[in-house]
Amino acid sequence: ISVKCDKLLNKFNEMDRQLTKSKEDLKTCEIKLKRTKKEITTNENKAEKLKDDAKEMEEVDLPKVESDIKKLEEKSESERKKLEEIYGKEAKCSTEKKEELDKLTKDLEELRTAEGEYKRDINDMQKQKKQLTDKAGH
Repeated sequence: ISVKCDKLLNKFNEMDRQLTKSKEDLKTCEIKLKRTKKEITTNENKAEKLKDDAKEMEEVDLPKVESDIKKLEEKSESERKKLEEIYGKEAKCSTEKKEELDKLTKDLEELRTAEGEYKRDINDMQKQKKQLTDKAGH
């Protein structure tokens, strides 16, 4: 009987170690998930700001720009060139913002994928924890 008791005690201790490790793994995954959610929120906020910035860039009033260019052409050739340079920089800036937005959108999708994986890992660990708890109870 004492041999059987020792075996059961050893089995229980092993299951208890597995349960403790699973709890630690679960906590680690929960921390990673929290960090990932924070990164997602940060990137979503950045993406939203970039969308707003890009929209502002798109809303440039072209007829007004053309009118301004015409007036400056009448004044002098050098002033006209300066204005074209300014509008060229704005267009370049808009393109750069769009590229940054595309990159952030891609990063956001990757983070969402990682979040899904972390959630699956947490669910798996919770199932393992339940199984170990059930085994320890029997």
